[in-house]
Amino acid sequence: MTAAMTKIQIGEAIQANGLAWTGEGVTIPHGSDAKMSYMRGQQNFFGCFLNGKLVVDGRQFDTLSQAASALARNRRGRAPNLNGWAYWHVRFPGSEDWIPMAALKTAAEQQHGDE
Repeated sequence: MTAAMTKIQIGEAIQANGLAWTGEGVTIPHGSDAKMSYMRGQQNFFGCFLNGKLVVDGRQFDTLSQAASALARNRRGRAPNLNGWAYWHVRFPGSEDWIPMAALKTAAEQQHGDE
């Protein structure tokens, strides 16, 4: 970007690229895929990180736990209170590998502890 860009042009550039999702010291690039499995694979959810949100089936969530708890159902058919970090995995754009979000959180915590 050049110094001559207007605020509107900067806003359009951000929108075209999308905003990253951030939480607990972890940053996930716009366009990354997300997946969650619950009850030993009986319930599976797929989504993506778009403009700072986790989007699953058109629903937008600010946090992993918010998404996990809203989407999953326990044996009684009720919404459980889940720690989303334990359930969600991410695949970065251009990668084939799924990474547990919990591993990214642990790495971020360790990095902050070393500073």
